[in-house]
Amino acid sequence: MKKSSAALTIVLVSAGLGFSAMAQAKRPIDEAGRVVDQAMQYGFASFEEIEYKRFGRSEIEGFLADNDWYAEVTLNEAGEPQRERQSKRTHASASMTPDQVRSALTAARDAGMVTVEEVQIEGDGRVEVDGYDADKRELEVTFDPTSNEVIEVDHD
Repeated sequence: MKKSSAALTIVLVSAGLGFSAMAQAKRPIDEAGRVVDQAMQYGFASFEEIEYKRFGRSEIEGFLADNDWYAEVTLNEAGEPQRERQSKRTHASASMTPDQVRSALTAARDAGMVTVEEVQIEGDGRVEVDGYDADKRELEVTFDPTSNEVIEVDHD
């Protein structure tokens, strides 16, 4: 009995390690903008980060419409909140408007990205879009939302 319990524990631990390594998933770039719409329906007005997760889930971090509240929300594929955390805004922070997120996604697609994992604004205001090209190579597109220009395209 002890042997089978130990084997089961090893299998469960191994399975858990595999799942944690796959926590972030790819989303077709042409579908990624739908999450922006869902987040706006939730009440987001600006974004710090959008991560595309497994099973159609998305994690959004940003500021709600009144701009006084910061939120971290996980939405399911239908746009329904699965996890929510809100806190009073205590600091100024760089964030992207919905149009800037869409422009960054368009620029990434035009640079060859076909699937996206994450859109994130950096402290200097540049937007990084991480994903993959058609050959499944990692691709990072850095975008300037004020000039609507791609600053850098990096294949890893």
